[in-house]
Amino acid sequence: MKRVVGRFADRRGATIVLVALSTAAILAVGAISVDLAMLLKMRGDAQRTADAAALAGASAYLEQPSMLARDSARDRAFRFVAENYIGGHGIDTSGYDAPPVVKGSNWTIVAEEATVEIAPAIYRVRVTVRRPIAPTLFARILGIAGVPISAFAAAEATNAGGAKCVKPLAMADTWEEATGDTDANDFWDNGEEWEYGPDDYYEPWDGEEIDEPGDPVETGYGSSHRDDNGTWVRDYGRQLIIKPQNPQVDQVIKPGHFFAWDMPDDPIVTTTCGNAGGSGAQDYKHNICECNDAEVSLGQEYEVKPGNMVGPTKTAFNYLTDLDPDAVWVPGPGGTGGTVEGSDWAEWRDSPRVIKVALYDPGEEFKSGRISITFNNIALMFVEKYDREQGSNEDAVFARFLDFAEGSGAEGVGGPLVKILRLVE
Repeated sequence: MKRVVGRFADRRGATIVLVALSTAAILAVGAISVDLAMLLKMRGDAQRTADAAALAGASAYLEQPSMLARDSARDRAFRFVAENYIGGHGIDTSGYDAPPVVKGSNWTIVAEEATVEIAPAIYRVRVTVRRPIAPTLFARILGIAGVPISAFAAAEATNAGGAKCVKPLAMADTWEEATGDTDANDFWDNGEEWEYGPDDYYEPWDGEEIDEPGDPVETGYGSSHRDDNGTWVRDYGRQLIIKPQNPQVDQVIKPGHFFAWDMPDDPIVTTTCGNAGGSGAQDYKHNICECNDAEVSLGQEYEVKPGNMVGPTKTAFNYLTDLDPDAVWVPGPGGTGGTVEGSDWAEWRDSPRVIKVALYDPGEEFKSGRISITFNNIALMFVEKYDREQGSNEDAVFARFLDFAEGSGAEGVGGPLVKILRLVE
């Protein structure tokens, strides 16, 4: 009997040891699981920060020519990094304002806990966010005081296949004029008689900042063809004079002249100027005054309105400028570039006077009868005024060419002036 009791006592002692060891193991696994979950959370914080910072940096390409956007891209990316947290603690961006490491046109800026690389030739921003040592709670028992955390993201402004809030103005992209460019500056000047003909030359800009050897000379808006000793960089800030043209009377393509065209029906109708719907003058006026939320797609045919729409154009643009009456274009140093001052909008690019205009190939052959037109680009412009053109009896829209228009919908193979943001790599 004593032998049986002793045997049970031995087993009970062994069970206690096993339970103790199992409990310790379970607690250890639980502790490590807590640390692992915390580290995964911190890794997620770092990834979300990198994603947001890369997109914020790349958004600078929607507002400036890419080489001019590097400062803005850097500042936006680091601002988003500095405003975020990893595991409840801020991210150290000290050193971000040091001179960048330059390789070709690329900039690399290394801060304490973040690195930003800017690749303007491909409109891309790469961001790495890191925490050299993310501390642990329970893994210290096993000698693991902390582990490094890192996340990477890249974003770019890429060509879009269309855009919303486009105005119903169809304007020819610009070309090299063989006979009418009297001062040989590759741009139409007031008083010059440009008409696109068989001796003229046109090549749309492909969106690349650096041309490859053997590429054709590009003449379209946004290209460097008309850069003028540093005064204009890819047309940014250049004044354009835009006048309505009657397709029933004159189909000869002239720079700055535009055809009014029928837009898709506005799915979100606000009617404070003109009446939405249909294909008449009131609908045309409405689509200038308001933002038409219908998608305008590149490569798709749209019908041109009959007549020149001079009256509705004047009424609509005067209405548009009255929405932000104190906004004025102020050229940059030496007349280069520039910006808008006095706008009632916190971000002047949100002003209703910043508009999207569809461009077409000046060599496009119009069909007989009712004319249809196909767009290959969409440009962004700031409307200065609607006024009488000097030396003419015609009124015109005076506008400043900006650069990239924000696109919508899917990516597109054409339209380098209309872009959307996306994460890549």
